[in-house]
Amino acid sequence: MFAVAFALGALVGAAELLKRYNSDPFNAVFNRWGLSFVLVNGVVSAVALGAMDYFDVLEPATGAAGGALWYQRPFSRVVWAGLGGLTLLRTKFGLPGTGSQIDLSHILDSLLGALDSQLGRNQTASAIEQVGRAVHGLAFDQVAESLPLLCLSSPNVQVSDDAKRELGTNAKEWLDSGMPADHKTLLLGVRLYSLVGIDVLRAAAVACGGGTDDSGGPAMPWYRRRKRRADAPKRA
Repeated sequence: MFAVAFALGALVGAAELLKRYNSDPFNAVFNRWGLSFVLVNGVVSAVALGAMDYFDVLEPATGAAGGALWYQRPFSRVVWAGLGGLTLLRTKFGLPGTGSQIDLSHILDSLLGALDSQLGRNQTASAIEQVGRAVHGLAFDQVAESLPLLCLSSPNVQVSDDAKRELGTNAKEWLDSGMPADHKTLLLGVRLYSLVGIDVLRAAAVACGGGTDDSGGPAMPWYRRRKRRADAPKRA
């Protein structure tokens, strides 16, 4: 039954991660911090069941007429142990007369904070890689004005005036700097990515005559590349 209690706690921990990181659930669960979070939840549930057994909590009375009640049956005790342990792990306790607290939730908060940092680094690395492919082949001095205009001109793109002014100021600073031209283009692409997303940036980059994907073709979403390959025999 300890294995069942552990599995119940781990399942609740995994579900919490899936709900919190629904945009990238796989990487949220299957990394060292996510697995640690799931493991802690499972261990706490198993320990809670052990404590219930040790202190005879919800144990049916010896010789009781009619046997164990529904909430005293083995599986029910596992559920109570799992839910009780997980609740305990997310609770703060005050020590009478001391004014201090025992915050068990700090354990989970620390793991979630480390997981947030890890996923943030992964997303940043992935974004830079995608932007690099999207703006490949674009000369900064030729697209410093046109690329932002293409990305921001659609009425469906909601960007504040302050963000637009900041982008214009940055573009002028990069234009006058001594950085390599491809680095300037990459910086412009990353800045636009943060405002409009990768799909709009890809489309604008292709319209400006640049952009490649991993296969060396135009940088466009996979469903458009698939449709273009399907239509190729018809065009031929």
